[in-house]
Amino acid sequence: MAGGRPSDYTIWKDRAICMRLSSGESLRSICKRKYYPSRFAVIRWLQANEVFRNHYAQAREMQAEYFIDDIIEIADNSDNDEIETEHGTKFNSEYVQRSRLRVDTRKWAMERMAPKRYGAKQEIEHSGHMHQIQHNAEDYKKAQEALKSDFNDLD
Repeated sequence: MAGGRPSDYTIWKDRAICMRLSSGESLRSICKRKYYPSRFAVIRWLQANEVFRNHYAQAREMQAEYFIDDIIEIADNSDNDEIETEHGTKFNSEYVQRSRLRVDTRKWAMERMAPKRYGAKQEIEHSGHMHQIQHNAEDYKKAQEALKSDFNDLD
């Protein structure tokens, strides 16, 4: 495509995109870079190219690992939890809420990138009734006698 963005797949573009993904960069920001293909081109490559699809999947799994460190860093950073105002130190709830959103967004993305590893665990709830069968001594004797007679018939 003359004068446009590069749209043909090459192993070098594959590696560059996957390296950036695995270091936590979003596909949107990667594709905005000069000399990188559009998101549409990358999606086409995912559909048509099994090698790229495998590299991309691995990069997304590694990106989830990157997000773990990111989450810990965000959670541990309390630099802006308090702000100085004319009335003294005040709790900065906006910053704390933004940090919570950043953590939750990364957790949500991780669940989609590697659902087996980071997805919500499914619990199975049984809503039916369980019936306990009670046997009395007479039923037990009848069952034993029936078995004995079945075995005696084999002789």
